[in-house]
Amino acid sequence: MVKKICVLVVMLIFVSVGSLKAQEPIQPVKGDRMISERFFTDSYRKLIQRKYWSSLESIDDSLKADPYNVDCYLLRAIVERAMGLSERALGDLNSYLEVRPRDATAKGFFKGFSENDGDPFRRIPVKYQGYSQSLKTFFKLSPQVTTGTLGLAGIGFFGDSLAVCDRLSDRVRFFSSMESSELSFNSPVALVPLSLNRFVMASEKGTVVEYEKDEGLFNVVRSGDLEESLESVAFLSDTKMVAALPDARKVVLYDYPSLNRISEWSPPKGGLFEPRGLAVRGSSIAVSDRSGDKIFIFSWNDQSYVELAKEAPRSLIWGVGGDLLSLSDDGTMTVFSPEEDGSWHISDEIEIEEGFSMTRMKDQVYIVRADGRAITALLPVPSVKNGVTRDMILYEPLLEGINEDQGTAISVRMSINGPLISYTKDQSGVLSTVWQDTMKPGRILSIQDEVGSEAILVSGKNLRRTSDSRALVISQEDDSLERGLRMIWEEGLPVSQLILDSSIDLSKEQISRILRFCLMNGVSISAWSTKIPSDNLILAVENTGGTVYYSNSLSKENIFPLKTNSFFIKIFYPDTVYSSGYPSKNMLSTIADFGMISYRGWLPVWPDLL
Repeated sequence: MVKKICVLVVMLIFVSVGSLKAQEPIQPVKGDRMISERFFTDSYRKLIQRKYWSSLESIDDSLKADPYNVDCYLLRAIVERAMGLSERALGDLNSYLEVRPRDATAKGFFKGFSENDGDPFRRIPVKYQGYSQSLKTFFKLSPQVTTGTLGLAGIGFFGDSLAVCDRLSDRVRFFSSMESSELSFNSPVALVPLSLNRFVMASEKGTVVEYEKDEGLFNVVRSGDLEESLESVAFLSDTKMVAALPDARKVVLYDYPSLNRISEWSPPKGGLFEPRGLAVRGSSIAVSDRSGDKIFIFSWNDQSYVELAKEAPRSLIWGVGGDLLSLSDDGTMTVFSPEEDGSWHISDEIEIEEGFSMTRMKDQVYIVRADGRAITALLPVPSVKNGVTRDMILYEPLLEGINEDQGTAISVRMSINGPLISYTKDQSGVLSTVWQDTMKPGRILSIQDEVGSEAILVSGKNLRRTSDSRALVISQEDDSLERGLRMIWEEGLPVSQLILDSSIDLSKEQISRILRFCLMNGVSISAWSTKIPSDNLILAVENTGGTVYYSNSLSKENIFPLKTNSFFIKIFYPDTVYSSGYPSKNMLSTIADFGMISYRGWLPVWPDLL
């Protein structure tokens, strides 16, 4: 019995020892801190050069070398934020704050962009403000240049020139800064730009002519005849043209350039339908019924329509964020704004003395008086302050010695974007900066308009219709577009415009990803309408100040030279701050106020790495 007890005790001791060994804490993998810091520094240097994809790879290498280098999560969040990857950035920032919950700078960073990174397609309610001038004063024309028309019809912008159609004088006059020219054309009523050097002219008698401008000359590319009188034309895509035919009481869809009739539309209810003005936004078509005191909004894909009451409507254009602007015979401009439930309300009304015809260039609206001698320029401004705060990217910091008394200053590039970029550039920006909870003085030096900025054309099956441009072929896979963007962006060229071929079937998530990236980096999104653009693509164009191309081919010669939206800022740098392995200890926080819009940005700045 004693022997059995001894054996049992030995067994219990053995089991106990085994259990104790099993419960010993697992030793963490020993990281190589030196190698990790080396990759960390490399990642930071690539960040301030805006080589985001390479920066992410270096961060990953840093974490592989030392998985406990928690600063990588903060730096990776900053890089991902710059790339427009908001959800991933928030996740990494959360991981960082779990380890360093008392980091006030990181908390401010988290709060700042989590509040501002809502729906990138969101609409900003606006009001229109402006001024009126004589056409001569507005374009700085010499006294020898005469203005005025015998019979004003439609107006439109071709490049930076305002085209004024005079149906009774049989000519189109082009006005730009200190210059004017004209084109003889029988009873012109409308001009529609297709690209930088191509446009379509429409005659009241039904003639449609496409021109190409080459060294100051207007050369005919093709022409056709609708064999019916018309009032205005617009394009849905490069092969779909819509025309308002008042005598036929119809709006007709044509194939372009064959001008074969595809289908027609008129309100199903009875009454005298007199279509005059046309405005197209994606697949949505707005037409003014001058006789019926109505405006109709419909789509060829959906035969349902919306009816808006407006007395004697004539000229129509789409404004920022989906507002519809209507000008009546008496010169009253009404702004109709959409509601989430599909209804519309009048958000603004402006009296324009003898205003007759409207057009739009970027986010600004222009109205020419009936006699063709005066012009009114209207700028959309935010009507509410809540919700219009945006984020910006800070990059390329440079240290500059001022003098012995004032110490050191730092210059930083700042990229911003949004649907109201003209409003932003029109304001006197005020800059506030914070270093380690200390306010420092700063000022905005200038708006930098990059000369020779690049346009990237993202083309699908229509690559054969491009030439002499930086064309990028992608598939509909997420990683294909990502690889393409990296390939060109990290070359360091001043990219100002990303042109998306509308034939590429991108999801809302894919367009949202591109939109966030472009909003953060001062890049405009444009659409090449090889088919009718989706609503999401149109929203991306509007929210970044891009343009829509309807030309059947694109090259460097006919792409609008958009410019980067960037600023230089300068602040004084505290000499007591030195580089460390903790990004937040050297985090520069900035707030740039442009009127009612505030832009926020964050960037770690280390003097010995610049």
